[in-house]
Amino acid sequence: RFDPYKYTSAHMARAHSVVVETLMDEEENQVHGYTHINDESGLTMGHISAWSLTDIRNMLRCIQNSTPIRHKETHFINIPPFGSKILEFAISLLSDKLRSRIW
Repeated sequence: RFDPYKYTSAHMARAHSVVVETLMDEEENQVHGYTHINDESGLTMGHISAWSLTDIRNMLRCIQNSTPIRHKETHFINIPPFGSKILEFAISLLSDKLRSRIW
């Protein structure tokens, strides 16, 4: 589990980038795209406070404009009540195309 008191949002973003880059190495993934399932059952206020609003905006811009992967669907499960509001904010920053693929 990611310890938000030991690591920064930059560390979290780098870890996610390594996973995405590894997935992109497979030609099948490049052709067919990805369905993301995010289990947020361990999400704490510490995780939320590690990210500034600018960090969130910049990360989402990178995901939708710079990351060369096909996002088919994104599902969020086990979101704590406080996380729902942050997720709503983040979704509002996405393009209409990506917003329509979030469940």
